[in-house]
Amino acid sequence: ESPPESVLMKTIQYTATSSNHTIKKLLFLYYEVVNTRDRKGNLKNEFWLICDALRNDLIHPNEYLRSAALRLVSKFQEPELIGPLVSTISQSLTHHSAYVRRHAVVAIGRINQRWPNLAPDAPQDIAELLRVENDGACRRVAFLVLCDISRDLAAEFLDEVVDQSLLNLSQSMQLTATALIKSLCSDKRKASYLPALLELLGSPSPGVQLASALTLLDLTSSMT
Repeated sequence: ESPPESVLMKTIQYTATSSNHTIKKLLFLYYEVVNTRDRKGNLKNEFWLICDALRNDLIHPNEYLRSAALRLVSKFQEPELIGPLVSTISQSLTHHSAYVRRHAVVAIGRINQRWPNLAPDAPQDIAELLRVENDGACRRVAFLVLCDISRDLAAEFLDEVVDQSLLNLSQSMQLTATALIKSLCSDKRKASYLPALLELLGSPSPGVQLASALTLLDLTSSMT
């Protein structure tokens, strides 16, 4: 359905500052599906009004609302709206909650993919987070995002963990590392990565054992 234009203004006016989680969740879903541009292709004036409200949600003390706002900006396709919010989004990379940090990584990573000029420091910020992150799920997401937006920085991190033993990583990180090794490996780098893959054959995870075995078969024809 295409609701009247007046509905958008009323929705923003009466729900953007609500603290009710259900209403806020529905509002964010509404922002995702509503048409943000007018017939001339310009961003509707009403959407400029949500910037301040969205900025407040991005620094909200409640972890659920803050993460919901990060999910929303990761899906927005409007660089005019995202640009002024990038610095606020980046602040969540150091939030005390791993739940918030995980959503912040996805948001800033997607922004960098779509508009690198809006978040030029995103790869370095995520690489720094990856080195100090203790939460397994957040660390895996950060590694995956870094692989997507900066293969060089992901390779640097991989080289560091290879030196320390890949067996120290979680199962999901081991699988991601194996996939990255397969995509990075050239004749020059095989010598450094093949021992790491052989080491992963001793992983307690059958999935990691299989992935490393298949990767080894792809990278070398050596009988040994």
